Amino acid sequence: MIKKLQQNLIVADNLYMASAAPLLAVRDAQCPIVAQVADRWLLFNLVDWSAAVRPQIRFQRWVAGAIRHGIQRPLTRKVRLDGIATVSNFIRNLYLDAGFAPEILETTYLGIHNEVFYPGPEHPLSDPVRLMFAGALWEGKGPQVAVQALRILSQQDGLPRFHLDIFGDGAEGFKQYLRRVIADAGVEHQVTIHGFVPWARLVQAMHQSDIFLFPSIWDEPFAITPLQALGCGLPVVATRTGGTPEGLTDGETALLVPPNDPQAMAEAIVRLVQDETLRRRLREYGIRKARERWGFDAYVNRLLDFYQRVTERWKQSRQTEQA
Repeated sequence: MIKKLQQNLIVADNLYMASAAPLLAVRDAQCPIVAQVADRWLLFNLVDWSAAVRPQIRFQRWVAGAIRHGIQRPLTRKVRLDGIATVSNFIRNLYLDAGFAPEILETTYLGIHNEVFYPGPEHPLSDPVRLMFAGALWEGKGPQVAVQALRILSQQDGLPRFHLDIFGDGAEGFKQYLRRVIADAGVEHQVTIHGFVPWARLVQAMHQSDIFLFPSIWDEPFAITPLQALGCGLPVVATRTGGTPEGLTDGETALLVPPNDPQAMAEAIVRLVQDETLRRRLREYGIRKARERWGFDAYVNRLLDFYQRVTERWKQSRQTEQA
């Protein structure tokens, strides 16, 4: 079937923890093969499966080692990849460190739909000041850190009132944990959990909010939600994890703070509340960068350019082999 299609390029898009079987199925294709990775997908499949499951006891480690030597290494020798597009330099460096050839690796970055995430009208601070979190509800995304920062803000004198709006959904166990964190912090009346909402409602919330919080504590491959907030003209406070700093510039389009540090996040929020000039600068630069660098069309162009270079390199390699 693959040979009958006579395709010019095959792209295997990122599927977290999915099988590498599609790569085996196309290894004899008479065209270049590209993988697009947003995380460690290929590393888990082709290098070290145990990095994903993290075996704890000796037997588990033995099984992981057997899989690595008996399955993964032979599999790796059979897979052909002519190009790998990564979502950030952070992810690219992980693949470099794992031994993938630098000439096939290129960072293409993601993009946002500017027609969807467009600037809302500039407005003075709300009363209470509206803080916003949007993302999957799990520990790595850090909504609990945002709640703890809210508690710190609520205990300080001389500050306005604050309200935290949380958008997103997750496992019931974590949601129960998050509600306990909110209750223990004594801020139940200052937090609203909205659940999953469509894009139109999310954009409306960004237009009505004052500060967007991205308190992620895991190594984000590349953070797209803060870029959506930039496109909506919303000042951002984010953590310096993984590839996040590649999309946000501290003091220019966002304020960056250490991960899992509610005090630092609270202090950054206070800076924005007390400095109107800083808020306006982050808004203006953020809107500009969202349009000029982070638009979806720019992302597509980066991918197309990469595809073209991979195809030309593959053709040259074939000509050399046949000479």
